[in-house]
Amino acid sequence: MKEFFQNIDQKIFAQRSLLKVSIKETYDGYVNDLIDKAIDSWEIGQLDMALIYCEEFLEFEPDSVNGIILYSGFLYMNKDFEASKELLNRIGQEERENAEMLFHFLVGVDLLFNEQFQDSIKRMNQALDVDNRFYIAYLHRAYCYSKLGMHRLAIPDYKKAFKSQYNIYEIKANLAYSYLRNRSYFKALRLHKEIVGYFPDNVKVILNTATIHLIFRKYKRALYYLDKCVELDSNLDIVYVLRGLVHYKKKNKAKAIEDWLYAQQLGSVAANKLLYRYAHNYFPFDQS
Repeated sequence: MKEFFQNIDQKIFAQRSLLKVSIKETYDGYVNDLIDKAIDSWEIGQLDMALIYCEEFLEFEPDSVNGIILYSGFLYMNKDFEASKELLNRIGQEERENAEMLFHFLVGVDLLFNEQFQDSIKRMNQALDVDNRFYIAYLHRAYCYSKLGMHRLAIPDYKKAFKSQYNIYEIKANLAYSYLRNRSYFKALRLHKEIVGYFPDNVKVILNTATIHLIFRKYKRALYYLDKCVELDSNLDIVYVLRGLVHYKKKNKAKAIEDWLYAQQLGSVAANKLLYRYAHNYFPFDQS
C-alpha cells in the first residue's frame, strides 16, 4: 500500500528551497519515512499514530495532494467527517477528480481491511466511476467479491488488474482460486501449475494446487503438494482429509484412516463422515 502512495506522485519533493536542497538526502528520507510510518500504522490498526505521522508530513509538505488525500482518508476513517471534507476542499479544481478517486479508493481499502466487503465495493465503484482505468481498484474490488464468494464477478476484475503493475503472480494466484471456486477447473489447473512455484511457503496456494490435482485424479501430484502442506502447517485438518482421500483412491486404506483419524482429532466434521462411511467396519464408531 505505501509503495502505491509513494509512486503515484514522484513530484512531491520537487519544489525545494536552496536550504532544503542542501540537505536533500536526509530530508527526503525523513519525510518519506513519515508516510511509511503512517501507512504502516494504519495497516496494523493504529489509526491515531497514522494521523500523527500524516499531520507531521503535511507540516513539511502542506501542498502535497497525496499527503492531503491520505490524511483526509484517515480522518474519515476516524469519523471526523467535517475535518476530512474541509481538508479535501484544499485541493484545487484541476486535481479534484483525481483526489476524489484516490480518496474513495483509500476508504475502500480500509473497509476491505475491516471486512466490510459490500461497502468497500461501493467505494471502489465510486473510484472507477471517476477513472475506469484505475486498475488497482479492480484488484481490490475483486478481493471483496472473492471474500463474498462472488467469484464469477471477481474473475473479470482480476483480469483487468493485470494492468495495474501490481505483483502479477499474486493476482494470478487469486485468479486461480476464483477459477477453482467457480468450477472453471481446466483454467484453475493451468494457472495453479504456473504459479505454485512462486509461493513455496504459502500453504493456501499449495493446498489449492493439491485440490485441483485431486479433482483431475492426478493423485501423485496431489499427494506431493499435500505433503508440502503438512511440512508448512501440521494443524490444518482439511489437509489430512484430502490426503486421506488420495490414499484411499490409491488403495491405501490404512494410511487413509490414519489421516482421517488425525483430522478428526483436529475437529474435522468431514473426517467423521469419511470414517463412518469407509471405516465403520474396522472399529466401533460413534457418528455423533
